[in-house]
Amino acid sequence: MARVRLDEVTIVFPGGTRVLEGVSLTVEESEFLVLMVSVRDNPAFGMRLQHVPAPVREQRVLDVVQLLSIVELLDRKPKALSGGKRQRVAVGRAVVRNPRVPLRNEPLSDLDGQLRVTMRAKLRRLHAEHRTTTIYVPTTRSRQ
Repeated sequence: MARVRLDEVTIVFPGGTRVLEGVSLTVEESEFLVLMVSVRDNPAFGMRLQHVPAPVREQRVLDVVQLLSIVELLDRKPKALSGGKRQRVAVGRAVVRNPRVPLRNEPLSDLDGQLRVTMRAKLRRLHAEHRTTTIYVPTTRSRQ
């Protein structure tokens, strides 16, 4: 087994896109770690890799976080969020890209009952607005 320690790591993709800057951390043996930037940067990341202009990225992110009722979380780090809020950020990351055929695999599993109902309505609204072919896999709880 291995332990990994990073000190002041910066990663810049060809073309200048920075994905990490000055990151220091230790990953303990058998630990599973996912690095994620702020709530604002998380949904914008894929668009940045596609070279979507910054003003367009920012507007798409703002539109989606307003729809998902997570505007107040924009400058927070994922570790400071509850599971349900993290899940809404993940939904936002998928929605903001506007994929041709989105796969929504249990996108509401960590949400409480009332929020799950609200989010289902918002996902239906997105579908109606964009008219994309969508595959939705509900959670066991949401089928009850």
